[in-house]
Amino acid sequence: ITDTMRPWQPALAQLVPATQTVVMYKPQRWAEYGLDYYRLNHVQTVFSQEEFVQTALSQGRILCISEDKTLEELSHVPAIDLEVVHAIGGQTAFWAWPVK
Repeated sequence: ITDTMRPWQPALAQLVPATQTVVMYKPQRWAEYGLDYYRLNHVQTVFSQEEFVQTALSQGRILCISEDKTLEELSHVPAIDLEVVHAIGGQTAFWAWPVK
């Protein structure tokens, strides 16, 4: 499961339309390319907390995937609320939106 993003295809189909962009936070290259393949290029990657906050502020509520260890970083960002919705093989999908 941890060597491919294929399991995310049906999981994400239950959460978002196929045309909605999914944000990846600090993904490994194989995960980024894999999800991009299965999502037909509807993936955006961010590599810093500041970039993540700007993305959430500009788009409102976003669905994100990160490795479990990097999710911990985002759980301490005061400007963003998170709701975990699914986990597969050391990666977690979660909704993120700006605190109002």
